[in-house]
Amino acid sequence: MIDRRTFLKVATGLAACTPTVHAGAAEISGIVTMLLGKASVRSADVERAVKEGDAVQIGDLLRTFPESRLSMKLGQSTIINLGPATKLRIERHLTDASGEFELVEGSMFFQHAHKPTEAPQKSLVRSPYGLLAVRGTKFFAGPSQRDAFAVFVAEGRVDVTAAGTTVELYRGFGCAIRRRGGKPSSAGIWRANRIAEALFKTTGRRAP
Repeated sequence: MIDRRTFLKVATGLAACTPTVHAGAAEISGIVTMLLGKASVRSADVERAVKEGDAVQIGDLLRTFPESRLSMKLGQSTIINLGPATKLRIERHLTDASGEFELVEGSMFFQHAHKPTEAPQKSLVRSPYGLLAVRGTKFFAGPSQRDAFAVFVAEGRVDVTAAGTTVELYRGFGCAIRRRGGKPSSAGIWRANRIAEALFKTTGRRAP
């Protein structure tokens, strides 16, 4: 498991490269654009059901129920898809610039559409298995086949850090962490059937 000190150290480094959120800025980060099944959101220790069109805010913990999927749009260019039985907390989000998230459990597919003249979005995703430093636009994270936790990059780059080891992933490559506290495997090319399974779980599609 990645510890809080390591997460904050990396987060501080990324924050230095991104705009500062001004005091009094709106806390609304985005909206729920699609819901298949049931989901809830916990805000300030109050949990309520979620429906399409609901706003999501900084600090919200979103949860999908088994056999459910949810998509939300953050800012103008970022879409996060959540698979079944998933919990994701939005810890920080700068519109179309960067974000920090906690994937408590379950699976997600992250997509950020940026113009060719723009630098890739820099974000962080913390999970019980490791820390993901995102320098890219499309990636999957969550259980995959027999692996407890896996990361696959469809576009861009993601650095996966766990147990003192960092693995760099680029387009078409993935790695796995088979248990909490374990090291990530070496980067390897994912087969088409594994990619399709991961994407279908989170988006309902079998291709990025």
